[in-house]
Amino acid sequence: MATCFNCNAELDLSGENVSRKETCPHCYADLHSCKMCSFYDSSAYNECKEPMADRIVEKEKSNFCDYFK
Repeated sequence: MATCFNCNAELDLSGENVSRKETCPHCYADLHSCKMCSFYDSSAYNECKEPMADRIVEKEKSNFCDYFK
């Protein structure tokens, strides 16, 4: 289970890849975004614990990051 960063709704994302166009069914926030990634850390450099990831400015918007988990 995962929790939406925007509305805190519980989301069942187990066993499936999150597509770039997927949104929260409750608030329509983008799910393939930095704030939904397991590497997201607001205290880390560029707010990401993955050292090879490119810098992404808009953390709440959908992106093409290959390291998304």
